[in-house]
Amino acid sequence: MYQEVEPEGSVNAKVILVGEAPGRQEVLKGRPFIGPAGGVLDRLMSAAGLIRADCYILNTIPICVDKKLEEYITFEKPGKQSKLTYVMGSKGGAWVSQEYLDYEERLINQINNSSAELVVPLGGVATFALTRRNNISCWRGSILYDDRIPGKRIIPTIHPSATFKQYTYEYLILFDLTRVKEELYKPEGPPLRKYRIRPSFSEAIWYIQECHKYKEIGFDIETKRTRVIEAF
Repeated sequence: MYQEVEPEGSVNAKVILVGEAPGRQEVLKGRPFIGPAGGVLDRLMSAAGLIRADCYILNTIPICVDKKLEEYITFEKPGKQSKLTYVMGSKGGAWVSQEYLDYEERLINQINNSSAELVVPLGGVATFALTRRNNISCWRGSILYDDRIPGKRIIPTIHPSATFKQYTYEYLILFDLTRVKEELYKPEGPPLRKYRIRPSFSEAIWYIQECHKYKEIGFDIETKRTRVIEAF
């Protein structure tokens, strides 16, 4: 029987951090994120203005899998002898074991029974568990929602252990954690936006003039072979 690492922090915390699975050091001391990856996380949280003691910290899989994560979940198609089942997500899927699904269900319940407003999945496994999206590089820093955990904003980021192979990931994690800090002071729910489809020439001129009133504006341009095809 594997020893589980219990959650750390208060269920009344405003921020939940969700890891992948505890390592050997975490199991020995019975606390999440106290190994090398935890040291990186603590340092980047401090730089972003977040206090670890004010967060509720969980793991997707509460036991040490000891480099056998693919026996619980994998994003690559396993061999024919595998007993894993494919779970389709809204943006990609994964092959998972029944034990993983049991852990995931418990994780969802723990989050729903908390008072947290923001949930931060650390890495691809936690992000898939909470959003049914894979490829963390596409979703990190985004504000996401999932019907299984209503009323909570989800902001994924890269797992701190990834910085051991690519140190520049620290800047991305810090950026994402800073956004978490900023979101703490914003109202719940996505911002309300008005979309103008095919504006007239005069409306376009008016909009440009309005933009000049602000120091910063955000926009999105879609291109195809260096040619602008859409702008938002």
